[in-house]
Order: sequence, then structure tokens, then C-alpha cells
Amino acid sequence: MAKLTDEEFEAAVQDALDSIPDEFLDELDNVAFMLADELDEEDYFGDGLYTEGLMRGLARSIVIAAEGMTAAPDRPIRGLSLLDAERLAVLDGFNATDNPYDAAQTIVSLFRKAAKEHADRAAV
Repeated sequence: MAKLTDEEFEAAVQDALDSIPDEFLDELDNVAFMLADELDEEDYFGDGLYTEGLMRGLARSIVIAAEGMTAAPDRPIRGLSLLDAERLAVLDGFNATDNPYDAAQTIVSLFRKAAKEHADRAAV
């Protein structure tokens, strides 16, 4: 992924936002007003509460979602990603926890086997 200057990043965000349909933005405004009624600005939006990295990440997610909306306007929102390919790969790698096992075994039998194999260890 190419690194953008601040100006390029801001232009990309603005281009993406400009391409979002007005109806969608109206709905976002409605949600924002509903949330604003329930939030205390001092608690949630005080100075220094959000880091630059967090806000850049949020902006990047908005750009990715907007690109997905414009690329396939008929796609349901649940089909949109907020992550780029690089972050998806990291997430998929982190979640790759599949291990081979004997599907005929039960949790109880696996527990008993582990207890027998490690009888010298303290049980938690």
C-alpha cells in the first residue's frame, strides 16, 4: 500500500465522501443526531481523547467503505469491508487457529487424556 501525504490523504477522503449518495449521508446524519442526544460531549469528545492514529484509521475505514459502496452500489452494507487487504491478511493470520484433531473425541475425553499426560502439573 502506497503511503500518502497528508494532502493526498485528505483529497482521497474528500473524493470518497463526495461519491457517497446523499440518501446514505442523510441516514448517517440521523444516526449521528440520535447518538448526540445520548452522548455527553465532554466525556466522549474531549481534547486528546482520540489519537491521530485512531482518527487516521477511522478515516481509512471510511474511505474503504465508500470505495466499496461506489464499486458495487447494489451490494448490501453487510458485504462492505472496513479493512484493506493488508489488514485483512493480518486479521486472518491472527485468527488462523485451526488445528487438526480427532473429531470422534469429546471435550471430556480430551481433558482426561491431557490430565493423564500431565499428571505432574497443577490443575487450574
